[in-house]
Amino acid sequence: DVCSSDLVPEARVELIQVLQDVLNDLAGAAHPVEIKLYSSDPQQLPRAAELVAGRIADIDGLADFYGGVEAPSPSLRFTVDPARAALLGRTPVDLAALLDGNLRGIAAATIPYLDRRIDVRVRAPDDVRFSAEHLASLPVVPADGALPLTTLHAVATATEHDAETVVEREDLRPAVVVTGEIEGRDLGSLMSDVRQRLSGLSLPAGVSMEIAGAWAEQQATFRELLGVLVQIGRAHV
Repeated sequence: DVCSSDLVPEARVELIQVLQDVLNDLAGAAHPVEIKLYSSDPQQLPRAAELVAGRIADIDGLADFYGGVEAPSPSLRFTVDPARAALLGRTPVDLAALLDGNLRGIAAATIPYLDRRIDVRVRAPDDVRFSAEHLASLPVVPADGALPLTTLHAVATATEHDAETVVEREDLRPAVVVTGEIEGRDLGSLMSDVRQRLSGLSLPAGVSMEIAGAWAEQQATFRELLGVLVQIGRAHV
């Protein structure tokens, strides 16, 4: 067993920093470095984030750098032919429910667990859920229950594509936030380097940039404090 008194000072400091970072993430606190990018065209944001990252990622003292863009994940999209579905008395909503039930499952019952009740979901086995071929072969029952059955492939076309895993918005605007932590430097000097590196950066058309994070909050606090001091000074004149 290792207790806190057994840790060397450097390890103790590192542990405290890790705990602080975790608590800040849970509390939604601002990162020391945040570069916010906005655009009405979300397709321009990954390129803008790449340009920003290329300027600042290697700055001394910038740690845990995050470029703001998650890699897309492969997805499968089914496009329903309304005319074919109508021949079976089915709608695109019916077929979406069929897929949802097989992929995510249908709550068939509930069981008690500790202080709450949880759903028991019935869904297709994994070899069906993760196979485009098997999903396309799911049986579709006509609305009147008549035979023969048909398959999803007969009324819908499956296409593979890459889908965004994270879509972020601020003030209803598509946004990407490039973030970083600070290590071994003071925030002021680090942000001075960041601002210098970003000075004159040419972004794609329609993309705007805002320097935010703990530094921006600090500057806002200083301005508010200065305003209070000015008011106090005037009151004593």
